[in-house]
Amino acid sequence: MLGHAPKLKSIDLSFNNLWTINMKLFNDNNIMHCNMSNNLFRTIPSSVSKLRYLESLDLSNNLITSLDYTIRKWFDEIIVTSQNFSLNLNNNALICSCDTVEFLLWLTKTEVSFVNGNNYTCTMSNNSQVNLIEVTKDINRYFAECKANLWLRIGILLVSCTFGISIPLSILYYYRWKLILFLFRKFRRAVERGLHVNYEYDVYISYEERSISWIKKHLLPKVETEWGLKTFVHDRDLIPGELTSDSKALSIHQSRHVIFVITERFGEYEWGKFDIERAKYEKYTQNLMKIIAILQNVHVNDIPEQLVDISNDVIFINWHEHETKISENQTRWFKLKTLLFLN
Repeated sequence: MLGHAPKLKSIDLSFNNLWTINMKLFNDNNIMHCNMSNNLFRTIPSSVSKLRYLESLDLSNNLITSLDYTIRKWFDEIIVTSQNFSLNLNNNALICSCDTVEFLLWLTKTEVSFVNGNNYTCTMSNNSQVNLIEVTKDINRYFAECKANLWLRIGILLVSCTFGISIPLSILYYYRWKLILFLFRKFRRAVERGLHVNYEYDVYISYEERSISWIKKHLLPKVETEWGLKTFVHDRDLIPGELTSDSKALSIHQSRHVIFVITERFGEYEWGKFDIERAKYEKYTQNLMKIIAILQNVHVNDIPEQLVDISNDVIFINWHEHETKISENQTRWFKLKTLLFLN
């Protein structure tokens, strides 16, 4: 109908129990006066914003609680173009609360002319009716708690974000070395697969029998349990029935590193020379990464000649088996850990 009346200036849609209007209703119209009073509108229909030449809008006796930002902005634009716009919101369900503070502040600044505006009332949070003009004159007094609630929400949000970020970061920081070493091991294995290198063991441990107590009590818990490395210990891992020489040679070949626990009796260990010669061979064929010698209360003369001959390829760590100073001991553990993990 409206499409066939391009020169229509006024339209009356009052007393129709309308709660919504089709978006296309006011397309390309020159309507200047619109009466939509005595309906069931809870908000101003957005289609009204298409009326570019509107001078008066009657929305009295509806159920409107507030005006959203889009409609408020449109009203201000109408004022700029027409310089003469009136809005009737008399007898609506206007609400004065923290959620409508922006609307109330807009009322104090807008140039829109409100019909019978001095008699508008709004409902407070305690369900009391208050004159809207009085509320807009002293918004800070009526809604002082709104800022407190806002800052409380911001504080709760910041605390939540802090905990949400700090807890994962704390966990990552606490386990940072384990995570770094885990990723490094994954990366290293991927590289080794690309190079067609397959290690069965991380460490081959060579020792004479009197060192087994220190190895089981101190070395293995650190290397295997805490650091997660796989070790070969002949007392535990040699398979019965196989030739000892073949089993040892294969295990050294399948190991990244070899650790020699050198004591003053190591020269009496019948397989000591064999392990050294085999480690020397694997080192020269570039299959073995490191040869590490842990020296426990030994003199230079007690170090096997075979290790002395390849001393440039051996990393020596002086380690006093019965030392009680934690700081020095920790430094040696860290050095050993670094040697085993870094190529």
